[in-house]
Amino acid sequence: MRNRVSIVTGTPPIVWLDGELLLTTLGNLLANAGHHTPSGTAIHLHASIPDDLTLEIRVRDEGPGLENPARVFDRLHRGQESRPGGLGLGLSIVRGLARGLGGDIEARNAPAGGAEFVLRLPVKTATEIPSPP
Repeated sequence: MRNRVSIVTGTPPIVWLDGELLLTTLGNLLANAGHHTPSGTAIHLHASIPDDLTLEIRVRDEGPGLENPARVFDRLHRGQESRPGGLGLGLSIVRGLARGLGGDIEARNAPAGGAEFVLRLPVKTATEIPSPP
């Protein structure tokens, strides 16, 4: 059995940013959640623009949570409960991509359990996007 991905958005924001980097970042976050949450449980994705300047994307799983949230982005870091085969590079790459997009990411244990990653990226809204020539 696989995991369910639940996507919650309000009115979908129209933003201007590098779509390829964002897709790679989200793909790595979702893959990480899939590796660390029990089969059949949900992975939640929530996107919003809370302050008109920042796109906030939250990825939360229903796994065991994080042993040390401050270290999960360190290169070659692997939790004690990690499955065999990983190199400990995925979340380090995610942080590099987030910073390449001009933002950052934080990791924490969700209040209801599991891990939660909060990606914050600066955005230009539809009114700030230049019109094509």
